[in-house]
Amino acid sequence: MPVIRTTKTFRELRNQAEDDFKIHHPAVALVYHGGAAVDFIGIRIECSKAGKEFVSNIAFGRDPEGELYYNDIKALSGLGKYEIQFQVGQVLQIVIRNPNQGIVATFVGPDPASAIGWLTFDADHPEVPLVGNWGDYNAFDVASVISCNPGSTDVTVSLASLSKKVTFKLPRASVKGMNHMGTTTIKSIDDISNGTRSMVDFDADRVLFYPQVGSKVMTGYFIPAVQDKADLVALGQQAFISSGPNAVWQAA
Repeated sequence: MPVIRTTKTFRELRNQAEDDFKIHHPAVALVYHGGAAVDFIGIRIECSKAGKEFVSNIAFGRDPEGELYYNDIKALSGLGKYEIQFQVGQVLQIVIRNPNQGIVATFVGPDPASAIGWLTFDADHPEVPLVGNWGDYNAFDVASVISCNPGSTDVTVSLASLSKKVTFKLPRASVKGMNHMGTTTIKSIDDISNGTRSMVDFDADRVLFYPQVGSKVMTGYFIPAVQDKADLVALGQQAFISSGPNAVWQAA
């Protein structure tokens, strides 16, 4: 079954992966779920140091940080079938198989924010199709700051090194406000030319920007830096997807 509960801890799965594979690099993963209990969407794994990404329906995004383990970079190509193993609040493991070579890579990461809790809806459902493709990772990260005054709905993400910013409105006022450093990831500066408008998918631990609802091609995303547990909800308690492209990219 492709989505499986595990009783093993992050440390146990990490140690097993270190025994099974010769190479590992820092990586990030996103497991994305839709609105209905059976609406599993897909995953994404990014490993910038290896220059590789594994994509199953998701253009951008990250939740757990962890490590990507593998033996041969050449095996990270083409089609891959994957299996998700998880324990909410503890660990996420994604095992990727090549149709001809068996297991070629494994992602292992902790889940301190219980970001994958809804995977319980998908557990033990063999009909969930888990297939993705390996590709070259060519996005780049930009140091950024997200800000919003207490009592305001106006949010700004500033990308100082690019002399850019993106602004949008919250559906209701931010009680405590925001002033938090983080990283914005985009594929091309051409995607955020002045006047570009984006949909906003906002949550306590990330902001996603994309051209339209349901698009597999995102404009980019902002992730706040995490130094302690409070940072896991650094952006407050609101969560929403904008009804239209209300974010505007412009010169800073």
